[in-house]
Order: sequence, then C-alpha cells, then structure tokens
Amino acid sequence: MVAPELQLFFLDQLASLAAELGRTPTRAAWDEARDAAALSSATLIACYGAWSLVLLAAGLQPPRRVKSAPVARPTGPAVDPEVAARRARAATLHEQGVSYAEIGRMLGVSRATAYRDVQDPERVEARAARERRKEPCPGCGGPKVAEGAAVSAVCWDCAHALRRGNARARTIQAMQAWAARHGEPPTSTDWSPAALRRAGREADADAVQREGWPPASSVQRLFGSWNAAVELAGFRPRGPGRPATYRRPR
Repeated sequence: MVAPELQLFFLDQLASLAAELGRTPTRAAWDEARDAAALSSATLIACYGAWSLVLLAAGLQPPRRVKSAPVARPTGPAVDPEVAARRARAATLHEQGVSYAEIGRMLGVSRATAYRDVQDPERVEARAARERRKEPCPGCGGPKVAEGAAVSAVCWDCAHALRRGNARARTIQAMQAWAARHGEPPTSTDWSPAALRRAGREADADAVQREGWPPASSVQRLFGSWNAAVELAGFRPRGPGRPATYRRPR
C-alpha cells in the first residue's frame, strides 16, 4: 500500500478541476484553485519538464499543437497493373491452400508481402497505420514512433518523462510531509536505512523501510543531488558537513 505522502492526489484534483471548468486547466487556473498542500504549477513543471506532461499524467489531453499543412506530393496510378495481377494471383494460390512462404517463392516476393497481398490487398490497414503515425505526440508535438514501430499514446521520451515526473513529484511531497511531521526537511541519512544502522539507529532504519520513504540514492539519481530536491520542495538546504546522526556512537 502506498503511503498517503507518496500518493499523487494532485492528479485527481487536476482532473476534477478540468471537469469543473469544462476545459483543460491552465497553469494559472491550477494555481488559483489548488489546495494549499498541493504542488504549485512551477514545482510540477520542474518535476515533469512541461505543463503538457503534467496534464497527460492526470489523464487530460493537452491543447493540440498547431501543425503546418503537409506538402502535396504528386501521385501516380492507385495500383500498378502488375502489382494488381500479383495480388490477384496470390489470393488464388491462397484459396488453393498454398502457404504464404510458397506463394512468396512462386511470385518472387517475401513471405510478408505475400501475406499482405492476401490479407490486405488494398493496403487499407497500412494506410491507417501511416495516418496514426502522422499524429504528433501530445506531450512534445514530435512524432510518436519511428516508421514500423508500434503506435503508442506518447513518444518514448515523453513516456520516460512521465515516469520520472511521477517519481520526482512523490519525492517532493514526501519531503514536505516529513518536514510537517518533524519540523525540518530530511537529510539523506534520514532516508538511508544503511546509514541509520551504521549510526546505531535500528528503530529509525526499520521505520524508514516500513513507511516507504524514498531511498536517498533514488532521490539523488532523480534530482542530481540531495540539496536540489530539498530546494525544489521549498526548503533551504543545510550547509556542508557530515550530520551527527551519521557518526557511529562511541
């Protein structure tokens, strides 16, 4: 079970705000309507990289980016007569029980082409797939996938940014919850069971693991440094030096 401090309640609040407004909320609308405990739009953008990705994380569709009109290209005949004859021959052979591999060898094409000649002779499915690939990624406006790859909701980069943004947002919320509980933001030692055990704080180490606070190593990997996460959570980092809790008891 995910601890309340790590649940992204602001995603549900964003979706509710969109339903209330009847449109996709802007940054200004979110900052005006959000709860005091919810992350600001500036913090969310720092976590996800763009407001459009925040909206996607909440299950909302960002405003569509304007695309330039495609350049018209000259087209020839719809289907070459030789290709049409080959497709008809492939269909006849298939009805006679000939395998796709054998059809390909008899017609001088690959097995995949023989399969398409039989199953999709007018290339309706292929054209539909090309049209889907033309749709821009709602997160960045770029292409969703490379030619021939499976079509997904967003491009690979935005999918990675969404996963990373969720993790960063959970970390910020956890730091704020820890500060509300303890009166100050956590140190890296506070979220490192190994460091706590080296300092003789077995009970604290067990509590950190039991309550599911993000590991210090994950925080540093997500933000580049512990102090960067502390600053984004709205706190002033502590000065350099080894915390007393890290030292072994004498």
